[in-house]
Order: sequence, then structure tokens, then C-alpha cells
Amino acid sequence: MSELLRLQKLTEHVAREVALVQGTAAHLFALTREQIADGIQNDRVISEQVEAFVSRFGRLQDNIGDKLMPALLAYLQEPIRPVGEMLAYAEKLGWLDSMDDWLRTRKLRNQLIHDYDDNPELLVNTIYEAHRYMPVLVRVAGRLQKKVAELK
Repeated sequence: MSELLRLQKLTEHVAREVALVQGTAAHLFALTREQIADGIQNDRVISEQVEAFVSRFGRLQDNIGDKLMPALLAYLQEPIRPVGEMLAYAEKLGWLDSMDDWLRTRKLRNQLIHDYDDNPELLVNTIYEAHRYMPVLVRVAGRLQKKVAELK
């Protein structure tokens, strides 16, 4: 498979991930904070929606930051850089509005994968913070998809 085709496949995959996380978020965050907090422990459907949001947010962050962005930089024949330098360069290219915001999405992804059985309120706070930062992921995905679409 050519590198360009691989990039196109990655962007298609990221586009599907964006749609999935947005759909899940639309359903989950239509509920009140109290419904979500109670539902985590007492409602299978809400609990599954929370799990789906957590999983999809994390996968989207991973697919953009660990796969698509490095693959696009490699295709553009940029040198392999440590993550911090790669993110600073992506910010310089206009792919990221803020490296700090991107790092916050990564921190949230890491926080979300922890077990919150003993503290559902902390999980609710973290998913609300992730929801607040979700547009960062969506914007970066769109910019990278646009860049790949421009490649020949």
C-alpha cells in the first residue's frame, strides 16, 4: 500500500471516529450531570454510553496523535522528532491551535482510562472536561484531513 493511500485510509478512519464520538456525546450530554452520575452505577444504558464516550475519545486522541499526525509528517519527509517537538511543529504548521490544549486532551485520555468505581463524581467531572476539549480533537482531525486531501 502506498504511503498516500495509507494516509487516506487513516483520515477516513479518523473521520469515522469523529462521527462516533460526536454521536455518543450528543446522546450522553443530553442528560443532566445528575442523571449521568447516578446512571454510571445504576443504569446500564447510561453506563454503556459513558464507557463508549471514554473509549471513543481515547481512540480518537490516539489515532490522531499517535498515528495520523506522525504518518503525515513522515510522508512530508519531516525528521522524526520527540513528541514535544512534533507537537510544537504541528502548532507552527497550524494543525494545532495550541500545543497545551493538545497535551490537555492527552492528559484527559489518560485520566479517563483509570478505574473510577469508587468515585463516580470524579469520572463525571473528567468526562465533562473531555467533552469541553472534544472540539480540539475535531478541529485537528479536520485540518489533517484537509492536508491529506491536498496531497498528490
